[in-house]
Amino acid sequence: MPAGTVLAQVRTPAGPVGVGWGHNEYGQAGWAFGSGSSYPFPVQADDPAVPGVALGAADETSYAVQADGSVMGWGRYADGSHESDTPVAVTGVTGAVAVTGGFAHSLALRGDGSVLAWGSQDHGQIGNGVFDPNYQLPPAPPTVVEGVTGAVAVEATDRTSYAVRADGTVLAWGDGELGQLGNGTRQSVATPVPVSGLSGVVSLSARSYLVVAATADGSVWQWGWDGYTFGPDGSAAIDVVPRRVAGLPPTTQVAAASMHALALAADGTVWAWGNNDSGCLGGGTTEPQVAPVQAVGLAGIVRIAAESEANYAVGGDGTPYEWCTLSTHPLVNSFVNVPTPVWGIDHVRDIVTGTAHALAVVE
Repeated sequence: MPAGTVLAQVRTPAGPVGVGWGHNEYGQAGWAFGSGSSYPFPVQADDPAVPGVALGAADETSYAVQADGSVMGWGRYADGSHESDTPVAVTGVTGAVAVTGGFAHSLALRGDGSVLAWGSQDHGQIGNGVFDPNYQLPPAPPTVVEGVTGAVAVEATDRTSYAVRADGTVLAWGDGELGQLGNGTRQSVATPVPVSGLSGVVSLSARSYLVVAATADGSVWQWGWDGYTFGPDGSAAIDVVPRRVAGLPPTTQVAAASMHALALAADGTVWAWGNNDSGCLGGGTTEPQVAPVQAVGLAGIVRIAAESEANYAVGGDGTPYEWCTLSTHPLVNSFVNVPTPVWGIDHVRDIVTGTAHALAVVE
């Protein structure tokens, strides 16, 4: 992208624009002038391909789905294998309606319910039956994942992939070492397998080894490992099949971080549980909580998102909030441990996150 524009310094043009902030080592936050650096404040992407019709993010790569179903990428694996700090076409992706990704692989949901996968095959996360633990094979080009039909959502974490189907069941493939496949084993698989005992899923989120899902009846389930909970013998406390999270009101959306998770309740409040070192639970404290607690000061929320170093929520009026992160305000060099408006942007329609960067669609 060209230089980029700090939103607070300009009048946002009519129609949606894409903005980015956070880590930018590979240009993934969207500003060529800042590639190799990290900037906390939101900057508008000066490129007509962004935001397109939808934004997506992998760990260190960003995507914009175009109206014709093609995808533009920028960041570490912009076109699937090469770095670019300006948007380039991901060759071989057609019919896309949504894109997401993990550490070095990405998924595209297509309008016909099929799923494309591309990138690293080291743990079978492409779903083509191939394991390449020694990274001897080149990154896989976009390939239809066999056995996935009727998909309505896709999700990816480090080396694992997921597809939610129209009937609310979930398929998973890739790394299963810490139970993140949810099929009762700790084995990796290179072709999709069902997540055990789970149906009616309306929201699914995964980060590192933790996976969280909300179902149509308002319940929330998690599996894998949250990165900080250990058993009496000092080993990781791993859920190899989905376990219901107690203590939550009826929930419509979930967002997983590496060591904590968020739930958006039907009444517009936000709840969190898990590690709390940086105030990630949004209560102004740093004590971890196994049982969910309500994030303070949030009401009328319609969207949540999380990544390894930040949480986000969007109000019904388009106001975005942040916590568990350094402030986006250029004059405030401190952590935000209670929900606080993101500096410089409003009228936000959507937020997506990579490992340590965020993208927003602003009207």
